[in-house]
Amino acid sequence: MTLEALFTRRLLIVTGKGGTGKTVLSAALARLAAKRGKRVVACEVGRDPGVPCPLLGLLAPERRATLEPQDLGGGVSHALLRGEDGVREFLGEALPFRFMADRALKVDAVRRFIDAAPAFSEMGLLYRGMRLLDAKRRDGKPVHDVMILDAPASGHTLAFAALPDTIVKVFTAGPIAKAAKAGIAMLRDTSVTTSVVATLPEALPVSEALELEAGLRARSLHVGAIVANQVPRDPFSLHEREALERALPHEVLGRRELARISRAAVALERLDALAVPVLRVNTSTARGRALVDEACLNLDEALA
Repeated sequence: MTLEALFTRRLLIVTGKGGTGKTVLSAALARLAAKRGKRVVACEVGRDPGVPCPLLGLLAPERRATLEPQDLGGGVSHALLRGEDGVREFLGEALPFRFMADRALKVDAVRRFIDAAPAFSEMGLLYRGMRLLDAKRRDGKPVHDVMILDAPASGHTLAFAALPDTIVKVFTAGPIAKAAKAGIAMLRDTSVTTSVVATLPEALPVSEALELEAGLRARSLHVGAIVANQVPRDPFSLHEREALERALPHEVLGRRELARISRAAVALERLDALAVPVLRVNTSTARGRALVDEACLNLDEALA
């Protein structure tokens, strides 16, 4: 897997356990895709425009989130995805007149029904994402070549992946079924969509990454790569590490880091058993744009 191969897909779903560097990875992928000439829209799920958002905070901390894609410069745009906006767009196309959708969503009973049925909100997110990808310029080319979606944490991503199937079982015909089937086709087309799973070289995050990869695969979603963040640099061979662990007293400086290197090696061996590229990234504890710059360099090297 190279960056060029990764960016032939139009939708990259970046997911993983919370705290594994998922949002930093999303920002780095957006920047790298733009440097390769792609028009990128970086998206994250949120509730209210105008408030600070994690992904936007890494890409352009001086900006505030908007529902429509805003140009951040350098070939990268950002958009906030909300389920209710997708539902409004969907109703606007399903109902005879668009104004009826706005009126319907102002009715308390309708809003309570949508809030009580999470599938509608999630379907709205999927529909909104599809509309952004389908947007065309005047010359007929896509407005955005690649969408980087900073997806919710692992469990929510698996539920989102299974959502269209669930909707098709409930609504066997009509506009809702049609939209759900289009969503299924997009998510499962390996030439269009792939997933990138973020993890850390520790036992629990790796276990969750393995479960997430298996869950996505079971739902027919392609996993393009697993990115292990904060992998410690290891200058020792296996035999050298074992010899050092036997020889060094417990109180010596660096013993803790040596143990961390050994744990990371064991954790990464579990990932290497998968038929998925595993990228080792040595990101530090930097903050903000400095961390994104470092992640870009690391990914460029890992995928070279």
